[in-house]
Amino acid sequence: MHKESALMSLRTLPAAPLPRPFPLAKCALHNWTSELGVRGDLVSVKKSLGRNRLLPQGLAVYASPENKKLFEEEKLLRKEGKLERIQTKAGEATVKFLKSCHLEVGMKNNVKWELNPEIVARHFLKNLGVVVAPHALKLPEEPITRWGEYWCEVTVNGLDTIRVPMSVVNFERPKTKRYKYWLAQQAAKEMAPTSSQTI
Repeated sequence: MHKESALMSLRTLPAAPLPRPFPLAKCALHNWTSELGVRGDLVSVKKSLGRNRLLPQGLAVYASPENKKLFEEEKLLRKEGKLERIQTKAGEATVKFLKSCHLEVGMKNNVKWELNPEIVARHFLKNLGVVVAPHALKLPEEPITRWGEYWCEVTVNGLDTIRVPMSVVNFERPKTKRYKYWLAQQAAKEMAPTSSQTI
């Protein structure tokens, strides 16, 4: 009896109105757009964004069957190599990130070593979180066997090449690095004048 009254009270509650979603428009991108994608991508955007920004600025066209067919034919020609390839959205973001990077490569001092693309690729992943294939890296012609300031070139998707500055330094274990950083912080605290000392 108690269960039936609880069910009846639930049934009689008025339903809350569901929020209305924004009306969407399907567009095919005509030019590369940093936040949406690359040429030929089909995207769904708010109608106001399509009407007020994408269509008037020539960044997109309506996703009509004719436009879809045109972009599909263009993609096929790109795959066959008859048209110039374009950078992907992720590729553009990678290029932008790499332009602001500086790579630090730690090498040991107790063994003889020579820097190669495999070691540099490992440090790109470890230090910067970027996966770089060794074949996409180019190091200077002269072999790198000493610590110092160098550069490496990274080719993203076979299209864009970025020169990344690179420091080859003495390898330190992460625990040692943290300890040295802690010591530097302690020294800075001791050097900083306190309010009672400055009178």
